[in-house]
Amino acid sequence: MANLFNGEQNNQTENASESVQANLEGFVANQIRQQEKSAKEDDNLDKEKRDQFIARALAVSKRMNKEIAKAQEKSILLNEEFGNGRITEWRNEHTEEVLSKQQQEPME
Repeated sequence: MANLFNGEQNNQTENASESVQANLEGFVANQIRQQEKSAKEDDNLDKEKRDQFIARALAVSKRMNKEIAKAQEKSILLNEEFGNGRITEWRNEHTEEVLSKQQQEPME
């Protein structure tokens, strides 16, 4: 049952990541179309540089989404192995050791 749940959760994470990526790509494509419509002929808009920049930005975004999904998977595995209570204890202990009392207040 836990594996089934985790499989479903992993699929949801992947679907959410793909949805975010698709939304980002749609937004970028929309912005490009708007820029091209509003651009004048004498604008020094270098389409090649713009396209390279956008391609790099989308690649970085895609890589970051993969890293987020990987971190979420690790978190799920740690929760399965040690339990949510223990993870919460460790998080609270770490917070007390690292943050001042004033910094801890917003987290509570």
